[in-house]
Amino acid sequence: MKRILLDDGIAFYNADTQIAIIQETVLQDGILIKMEGQFSGEIANDLWDELSSCVIAKQKITLDLSSVRYLSSSVMDVFLRIEQKMETQGNILLLTRAPSSIYEMFKNRGLNELLEIEVEREP
Repeated sequence: MKRILLDDGIAFYNADTQIAIIQETVLQDGILIKMEGQFSGEIANDLWDELSSCVIAKQKITLDLSSVRYLSSSVMDVFLRIEQKMETQGNILLLTRAPSSIYEMFKNRGLNELLEIEVEREP
């Protein structure tokens, strides 16, 4: 797994194929992180590092999942750990625009009860 830093985020590559990207936009009350692609267990540690660094400085982290095609259970666990870390500081983690298939993955693990998740509306 290769990790390439971008001006506004990180791209993850398997061989020469980009498999996932996260892009950050700083907002007045926090940070918006747009996630795109397939987030396998190989990415979990890098994702933890990136999100943990955001927790220190931001009151609110919003993860836009609208372009996510796959999340491994390891990545879902990262979200849960980040949420717990933020909660102890009185901050908020919000998962937005989750496709119904991704929401079902959270629901199957009971994480929809522990994380604030907004499902993307069907057109």
